[in-house]
Amino acid sequence: MTNRDLFTGQARKTSPVLNEFLPKCGTGEQLLVRLDGGPGLDVVWVLSRHRTHGEWGTESRRLIQRLSPHLTHAVAVRQELLAARLLGDTLEQLLEGRSAGVVYLDRRGAIIGSNAWADRTLRSPGGLFDRCGQLRARHPDDDARLGVLLNGALCLRSAGSPRGGSVSIRRRSLCERPLVVHVLPVNRRRRDFGDGRAAVLVLIVDPWAKLAMDPRSTAELLGLTPAEGLMATMLAEGASIRQICRRLGRTENTVRSQVKQALAKTGCSRQAELVRLALLAQRPLTARSESSDSR
Repeated sequence: MTNRDLFTGQARKTSPVLNEFLPKCGTGEQLLVRLDGGPGLDVVWVLSRHRTHGEWGTESRRLIQRLSPHLTHAVAVRQELLAARLLGDTLEQLLEGRSAGVVYLDRRGAIIGSNAWADRTLRSPGGLFDRCGQLRARHPDDDARLGVLLNGALCLRSAGSPRGGSVSIRRRSLCERPLVVHVLPVNRRRRDFGDGRAAVLVLIVDPWAKLAMDPRSTAELLGLTPAEGLMATMLAEGASIRQICRRLGRTENTVRSQVKQALAKTGCSRQAELVRLALLAQRPLTARSESSDSR
């Protein structure tokens, strides 16, 4: 969408942003692109044209549309690395990480390094495994999609530049939420991820892993009372209203009233939105605690 979509005709005449700030920066029509970043991640890409260039043309929009998936993937990977305290680390530091699975592949696609988190995942009867030094998925459809991503990152079956991507990997049990695998080509000129043999970084993330959530910090970060923070935390950990009632020995009316108050204070209209806020509030704290544990 553009500024014309965001502002009414009257707002375009009176908005200080449109009439004062943007002209001073030489900026004309802006294009805002909302990207699907996956669970817990909202991405908005704001592009600005010089005021002398007029409106966005069809070719420009098509180019942005082609670039959007790559930008989404780049942002998602950086967010996962940041949450896992791995952003900017060297190969050795990445392999010491405890918050996400890290696997390195050489230019033939062979595994040349992995951390303990990834080793446990590959040894468990889950969605991923190591077959003769190659990273594979147990479900045939997932394995095919993972293969396409790895081939694209390694440029094994296509010309052009290496490209990354993300894929969901089903686990053995249908009751378990899928893993998310991010495939990232390694630029040999970059100093981070710096092993000359490494061609691809594979980041394995369990976006639904149970967090060691702290009701007190949840309440503080979201502006809730301790009781409301506890409700938000238990909902984020997967408990239903009835389960919360049984665990705390409270009536359903009491629990629902506290949840409703938490929704109102956080501006959420649904429990799913409150859960998402609680998870976002806790994720950096969890990453910091894991980082301090490792020290």
